[in-house]
Amino acid sequence: MIYEEVQDLMTEAGVDVKDGMGRFVGKLDLFVKIFRKYDDDNNMDLLRDAMEAGNVDAAFSAAHTLKGVCGNLSMKRMFDIASEMTEFLREKDMDSARQMMPKLEEEHQKIKTLLRYTKPWISLESRGLFHLMCLDIREAGAIQSLLIF
Repeated sequence: MIYEEVQDLMTEAGVDVKDGMGRFVGKLDLFVKIFRKYDDDNNMDLLRDAMEAGNVDAAFSAAHTLKGVCGNLSMKRMFDIASEMTEFLREKDMDSARQMMPKLEEEHQKIKTLLRYTKPWISLESRGLFHLMCLDIREAGAIQSLLIF
C-alpha cells in the first residue's frame, strides 16, 4: 500500500507517523505538507552556533525551541535527544550537552535527507488527490511516482 511506503520512509528517519497523522486528523498529505516546513527551520543552526560559541543561554533557547518543533512534527528520536540536551543546558552543563551534539546531528541529517529526497506537491487537490514524487532513499536511484487517494 502506498501509504505504508511513505510511512516507512518517515519512520526510518525517526518520525512517529501515527502520532503525526493524529495531529492532522489522520491526513498523511497534510502531515507531510507541514512536516516539510522543517526544511525552513533554523534552530539547529542556532544551536550549533551557540554551542560553538559556548553561549549556554542561546544554546538552551535554541535546543528548547528545537525540542518543541520536533515534538510538534513527531520527530521522536530528535525530540528525545533535544529534550535531554535542553535539560543539560537548563543546568548550564555545556560539557554534557556537547556530548549530545553528534547524536542530534545524525538524526537531523536523517530528517534533512528525507526532506531532500521526498518531493511532495498537491497537484490534484480539487479532486482530493495527493501526488507525491519520491526518491526512495533505501534503493539508490529508484524513482517512484506515487498516487495517494
